[in-house]
Amino acid sequence: MAVGARVDRRVMITPTDALKAGRPVWRALFGYEDAINDVDLRGDRLYAISTKDEPRGQVISWRIGADGRLSDRRLMHEDAGQSFTGLVAARDALFVTGTRDGRTSVRFIAWRHGVPHELALPFDGAR
Repeated sequence: MAVGARVDRRVMITPTDALKAGRPVWRALFGYEDAINDVDLRGDRLYAISTKDEPRGQVISWRIGADGRLSDRRLMHEDAGQSFTGLVAARDALFVTGTRDGRTSVRFIAWRHGVPHELALPFDGAR
């Protein structure tokens, strides 16, 4: 990822074999115009927060093929009252952080059913 003084990121990919051989062949999956704020990968799915179509962010996933091409775009989660700030693809679920009315929240989206659940934090305003 190329990161600078902006929230949006350019996301690049290279074949694993080329990387292991010390000769990566980078190509862009997303440019700044795609308004990608965070990404993670689990198996053959890429997960991202994008503010391109929704200023507070949407959680979107794509299947990433062996050739590095994206397909099967899925809108996983959006919430008009919450701004998404980060995500992590874990073994059992996708965890999505955000803020609502200035307070941090964490959503748990289990792989088996895809329904988001807000997790209780230790105290109001915890980060």
